[in-house]
Amino acid sequence: MDREFRTGPMGDFCRPREDAEHPLPPPRLAMIRNALVIDQVERTGFALATFMRYAGISNMFTAYGGASLSQGYTALMLGGAFNTSFGANRYKNLSYSFQVSRQRAADGKATTLYYASLSIPLGKTQPASVSASMSRDGKGRLGMQSTLSGTLGVDNDLSYGATVNHASGGGQDRQTAASGNVYYRTSVGDLSGSVGVGSGYTQGSVGMRGGVVAHPGGITLAPSLSETFGVVEVPDAEGARLVNAPGVKVNGSGYAVVPYLTPYSTNAVDLDPKGLSTDVELQTTSQQVAPRAGAIVLLKYETKSGPSALFQARRADGTALPFGATVVDEKQELIGMVGQASKFIARGLQDKGQLTVTLGEDAAVLCRIDYEMPVREKGRKADGYKLMDVNCDPA
Repeated sequence: MDREFRTGPMGDFCRPREDAEHPLPPPRLAMIRNALVIDQVERTGFALATFMRYAGISNMFTAYGGASLSQGYTALMLGGAFNTSFGANRYKNLSYSFQVSRQRAADGKATTLYYASLSIPLGKTQPASVSASMSRDGKGRLGMQSTLSGTLGVDNDLSYGATVNHASGGGQDRQTAASGNVYYRTSVGDLSGSVGVGSGYTQGSVGMRGGVVAHPGGITLAPSLSETFGVVEVPDAEGARLVNAPGVKVNGSGYAVVPYLTPYSTNAVDLDPKGLSTDVELQTTSQQVAPRAGAIVLLKYETKSGPSALFQARRADGTALPFGATVVDEKQELIGMVGQASKFIARGLQDKGQLTVTLGEDAAVLCRIDYEMPVREKGRKADGYKLMDVNCDPA
């Protein structure tokens, strides 16, 4: 693993590198102030010393140089960087890179490497990007890669990627390979798949990961489980989403699993009513819990269920109801308040019944509304309010 040391206002640093055959342990000697690091492995006798220094020549140009020394290996590097109006490897939404490097080995052989890359973002609501890169060395070996990746879905539940690689030149056989992958996150598990083809091979894989939780209310499937997690109970709230767990929704039994909670810390568990039936109202949308390690927490959220509708009511003489008037049901429970244009939303209604409109601190009765809800197909989810024009008759 690379280790980097920095010192001084000029940004001097040295970086020992791992050798493929002789991986280095932690450094035995480090002279940081001199921007020099010496690594030695007693077992193999391999040692590497690296030094590099940056120097600001002007506001437009920075020069740098360095050297690496080890047994049978010497590398020198000189270079410079220009400050342009395009910014640091970015122009508007495009990201780009261009590099040229020349290396000379201890035997005197030198090679020049060229590398260029470009990344272009696509879309705003559904993030995606296309990137391409190309490299070429002094022996004429050419390598190219193109990649497409992005996400789809309300919560970016679906992620995908595709890559094409090509290599040719320098006396090597022309080779082209392609691969693709997809990952889909659901409330009951994570699905994944990949495929790859190339010269002389084809491979593919599919996978599924998830969990099963047994609790007093039944059995609930989960996308994944950590050591500490929670179960939320939200009666009749099928489709409500957990803000803190993307992709997780309340199932038809009114339960969902919070797949991960941080022990000994305050965790906020929030519900998003988007996607919830208009016949269900969340009385509580957020709770906080600080569980112990390994705990399974049950969180209950109160709801108010029943048919809902948007009423537009007029008095017998055709005038509008007073703004702010209170609407109660037969049990004298508050179900709504009159808003602009003599409209109000009422929840928890019966198939048919009577509403009473009152006004003032003494709850003086203004009028009463008899209603009958339209027949709805059994099991059909209410995704909007039914507008009902009604009369409010004198009490």
